[in-house]
Amino acid sequence: MAKPKSKARPAAGNPNTQGKVKIVAVDAHETPRQDS
Repeated sequence: MAKPKSKARPAAGNPNTQGKVKIVAVDAHETPRQDS
């Protein structure tokens, strides 16, 4: 119970949050910029 919680917390909160925000920001900034 302590192994999956510790691994699921930082793995689903650190890379997931940072990865999603970074991808969304780059996609939204590059999509309208290149399209325009």
